[in-house]
Amino acid sequence: MGFSMIVPAPKAKTGTFKISTVSMRGGPWRLQISIPAALFTLLFKNAERFDLLMGDNGDKGKLMMKPNESGHFKPTFMKHTVIFRLPETDWTPQIALAFEDPKRREVQGGAIVIDLPDWMEEERWKAIQKARQQVSRERETAPLRGAAK
Repeated sequence: MGFSMIVPAPKAKTGTFKISTVSMRGGPWRLQISIPAALFTLLFKNAERFDLLMGDNGDKGKLMMKPNESGHFKPTFMKHTVIFRLPETDWTPQIALAFEDPKRREVQGGAIVIDLPDWMEEERWKAIQKARQQVSRERETAPLRGAAK
């Protein structure tokens, strides 16, 4: 008599695949990748350790997430989300940014390649930072300008 494994179907989407910058308690800015647990299970089965690789040359602006038993990254498994927190780097944007549902594709070996948001480029996030500062200054001075009229 044989038996076959019963595996429950992944639940409905409870979150979104998200790339964001985070600063914990005023610490350095880091890149964080959040994947809904159901999607993580579909993509990586029961993998627990990963190698994360940044693209160079023709693959610039891409990140590869590759399951590896001796990988350098062990994600944080939460109830509905799996989180990868990258270390502080010189290329991490130094402001709060977020991007949902990045384009991704599966590649050989069970890895996925993710297209990083365009705000990862230093010129782009610095322009966003400058625009945010300008808007903040305008909001601060709005009462003064209104009072002068």
